[in-house]
Amino acid sequence: MNHESSGTGNPMIAITREPSHSLGNCELTHIDRKAIDIETAALQHQRYEQYLEQFGCSVVRLPAEHDLPDAVFVEDAAVVFPDVAVITRPGAESRRPETASMAHYLKPFGYTVTGVPVRGCLHLKTALVPVHDDLLLINPQWVDPGLFDGVTCVPVHPSEPFGANLLRFGNAALCSESFPRTIDWLAGLGLDVRTIDYSEMAKAEAGLTCCSVIFEG
Repeated sequence: MNHESSGTGNPMIAITREPSHSLGNCELTHIDRKAIDIETAALQHQRYEQYLEQFGCSVVRLPAEHDLPDAVFVEDAAVVFPDVAVITRPGAESRRPETASMAHYLKPFGYTVTGVPVRGCLHLKTALVPVHDDLLLINPQWVDPGLFDGVTCVPVHPSEPFGANLLRFGNAALCSESFPRTIDWLAGLGLDVRTIDYSEMAKAEAGLTCCSVIFEG
């Protein structure tokens, strides 16, 4: 998603977590299970953290939870707004213990929530990303573009259904190297596109958005 500074001068903070040794036992919903090279996955995740630092984030690395295979996917445990963080309740019982270490900053605020039906993928951020304030890259098979009035929706390339799962920081973007057509399209819009090999993490049904919680400190 877009992590452009709001102009307050506060630094961006990215919370991440080291992958667990049990990552191969992660929850899977829409893909088949394949063997994960844990060492390679950890190296890919370290490279991901290095990119976050290059984009100006101060990375807070939480220790691995080796009894919780999915704990590396920290974004699933919290939704962060400028003045409040909402700690989630994962649908899978095996993931509910992950939230305890994320729950420092929760207090009630009056936000309005609009539900968006998602089908065929795990998360809304898997299916779409704001490339500009009025431009969405979206997988129309997973989310209905008609729900976003006043915004131009560009469909992902059919051969890259997960292409919208990327991170944008102002005029820069981090994209999986598995999506060359998406990379070319982003570059054509003038974005500074960085690419990363996230192939082992992808076997755990992971995208770039789910492995960090990014907010302004």
